[in-house]
Amino acid sequence: LCLALSIEWIGCMVRKLPSVSGIVVALGLVSAPGFGAVAEYRVLDWGPIKESFLDIDFLGVVNFLQSQTQQSDILLFRKARMLPLLTGRRAATYAHVPGLGEFVRGLHANYIIASNAPAGTFASDSEFLWPFIETHQKSLALAYRNSGYSMYRVLSP
Repeated sequence: LCLALSIEWIGCMVRKLPSVSGIVVALGLVSAPGFGAVAEYRVLDWGPIKESFLDIDFLGVVNFLQSQTQQSDILLFRKARMLPLLTGRRAATYAHVPGLGEFVRGLHANYIIASNAPAGTFASDSEFLWPFIETHQKSLALAYRNSGYSMYRVLSP
């Protein structure tokens, strides 16, 4: 909407100017934002999305889940949509609120998967999930770890 209004305004201004100078001004006004957008577009990171199925660490978690867990297991993971698609296991995410322990008990999760990056991949893991893991170490067992993720098996509710 802003772009359309800007173009309309530029058109009104151009109509008021003489023809040759109007064209030069119009081209300058229209091309400046265009060059800025192209410059921004050019520097974007076009590599694979690190939190997706192209992430080697995430694929390691998926392979472990497929080979070492039961079809009926329930997983707790910050980005739970992709896990069921790739593993056939049920997965849930958690809310960014205190009280994660009650949620985990009510969910009957069999595995908890957390990002190892403190403020990287999933910053909410360091704020909510890791404190839960650290305070419930006696009821969790490390089942799998790679450089990107740690997976804990829930021993008792």
